[in-house]
Amino acid sequence: MQSLRQTLHEERKARLARFSAAAYAQPVAIMQPEPVAIAQPRPVAIVQPPVEDHFAATDQMIRDWLFVSSDPTSEEDIIFWRQAYPYIRGCSCPDKPRRIIAEVLLKHRAFWRDMTAGRRDRETVLCRHEICYRLRQETDYSMPRIGRLLGGRDHTTVIHGCRQHKIRMEAK
Repeated sequence: MQSLRQTLHEERKARLARFSAAAYAQPVAIMQPEPVAIAQPRPVAIVQPPVEDHFAATDQMIRDWLFVSSDPTSEEDIIFWRQAYPYIRGCSCPDKPRRIIAEVLLKHRAFWRDMTAGRRDRETVLCRHEICYRLRQETDYSMPRIGRLLGGRDHTTVIHGCRQHKIRMEAK
């Protein structure tokens, strides 16, 4: 009989293996315990066939992601994350900030890698300012934490972004 901690650990390993299989579309070994009642179960390697349908792999990855982040998943969430996934790819922040960032990136059709890079073109800066403003208003993140999240920026850059976005909102 397995402990809950061990079961959750093995489920997490299986999810991570599916993530990497979906990302690289190559067979991957998943460690599963044998169904024999032993004090220390030995792992067995199971090789998944290559994923033929990229959308099925992406859907499974989104279901795994939503399983970890929120319960239960609605059809609207699945549709939202399917649309937002190409833009948010690479963001490894907690769930609430990830949702806010995904909404802003989807609205501006901008990519996460551009938000963390040193790019300063108008579209990227406007999007980055909106992310700063919304994270400051809708989460309890500090200015330095938001700056670290956006590619190691200084807290004064975040303050400037929040002020500029507020000015733009008032002008509209």
